[in-house]
Amino acid sequence: MTDERPLLAGLWRDEQVPIEDALFLADGSAYDLRLDPDAPGGLAVGERFGLAELLADDPDWLASIHPLREVALPDGWLTSGEGSQGADGFFAMLDAARAPRWVAFLTDGNPFTEITVDGRKATFTSTSGVVVTVDIDHPERG
Repeated sequence: MTDERPLLAGLWRDEQVPIEDALFLADGSAYDLRLDPDAPGGLAVGERFGLAELLADDPDWLASIHPLREVALPDGWLTSGEGSQGADGFFAMLDAARAPRWVAFLTDGNPFTEITVDGRKATFTSTSGVVVTVDIDHPERG
């Protein structure tokens, strides 16, 4: 897979992400995501796919995102917020220059408005009570 860092970074600069229940990584890869209270951290991580391929299928299927919370880390930032469809929510890790390392978008998560950090684990809570905990360094591990 080719390095597609500018693709995710460009979407982030434009405050957009694909309308897809997915975890988007800076290297251009992505994983299907599903809210699952029985899964570790409340998220089931599925198949891997490419961000470029997803956008090639429908380049206009994008949500506008609006950050609502931010927490500083020694090596970057955690942020969370809402999407443009009402029930959408997202959370992300940004590097020190505020480029995205990863972005998780959930169409039924509702806006994520709370962030708590415990070591290298982060918990994001939405306005509807959805609670998701991820490893900040490896969110694809569920």
